[in-house]
Amino acid sequence: MNKSKLWCSLIVSAVVWLGLSAGCITIVAPTPAPESPGGQNEPPPAAAVAAFATYTDDVNGFSISYPQDWQRVSQELLPYGELVAFWDFEEGKGFPPYMSVSAKQLAVEMDVDTFFETERQAAEGEVGYTSISTEDTVVDGMPALKHVFNLEDGDLNARTMQIYVISGQTAWLINCMCVPGSFDSLEPTFDDIATSFHLSAGETGQSAFTVYTDTTNGFSISYPQGWQIVPQDVLTPGDFIAFWDIAREDSFPPYVSLTNEQLPEGLGIDDYFEGSKQSVAAEAGAGYTFISREDLVIDNMPAAKHIFTLDTPDASVKAIQVYVISGQTSWIINCLGSPESFDSLEPTFQDVITSFQLAPSP
Repeated sequence: MNKSKLWCSLIVSAVVWLGLSAGCITIVAPTPAPESPGGQNEPPPAAAVAAFATYTDDVNGFSISYPQDWQRVSQELLPYGELVAFWDFEEGKGFPPYMSVSAKQLAVEMDVDTFFETERQAAEGEVGYTSISTEDTVVDGMPALKHVFNLEDGDLNARTMQIYVISGQTAWLINCMCVPGSFDSLEPTFDDIATSFHLSAGETGQSAFTVYTDTTNGFSISYPQGWQIVPQDVLTPGDFIAFWDIAREDSFPPYVSLTNEQLPEGLGIDDYFEGSKQSVAAEAGAGYTFISREDLVIDNMPAAKHIFTLDTPDASVKAIQVYVISGQTSWIINCLGSPESFDSLEPTFQDVITSFQLAPSP
């Protein structure tokens, strides 16, 4: 068997076992709402997902999304060093929710924890600064850190979320601010803004991408230029398209595919994630090991990222499934690679995932 046929056999075996094709995923029905005193079931309110617009800065090499009803802050009002800012400004309504992006060039390369420590020490010298929380996160496939703090100085009383991302010798800062009383309700929006941040290929040092557009099924997705489209006759049933780096000398070649399936009305991302996770585990049996879940926003739609390992009779793989919910359709982006190469491949997989877009409805 030649290498191409061998990879086809391994991938099809793994993908079928994972239950990645449409119709192989078992859906767990949502838990019924508690019965009201009047005897009628009242469904819980649906989570509101704000519509977002995307801002792209070709000069500085980044893009970021923001609620589409926010306004761009005039350039002359920007504090020194900020590249762009948006706010929910309305005359007479006091301190508006605000987000901005800035970049700082570093004298030497350092990790995000080291950079944050220097920023924290400087902040502690500011009047009215009170640290609230610090947590590790991932933005655009890069290690990042989220810091929440209060700043109170004279007429200013704001709660701020700062995201620190390091790429080479550039530190990127995503700043989100509002009055303290509004922070809890705005934090999910701030998180969506932060996770939408994306560096161009030139900034991340990753390979150039090609955009694949499917006008029949209404989507586009990008893949590395050095990869090949998987021949149609070896696609898993239900997959619209797949790409792989078959020339790579790995125990399992990097592989990405896309499919979708129709959902029962009212099924949300949490229930869908749990149903898909249970389906994969049931198909794989002892070969499945759960690693993590991460909530995302992709093309302004709620999504969840499922990472796990799978030991098949023929190969061991580490996999990402991303579930994107649009109305009653779940789009499933599948990324597979060898466990030994997964960490180096994950930023590329992340770029593929975040490139996914649905065509506007006619």
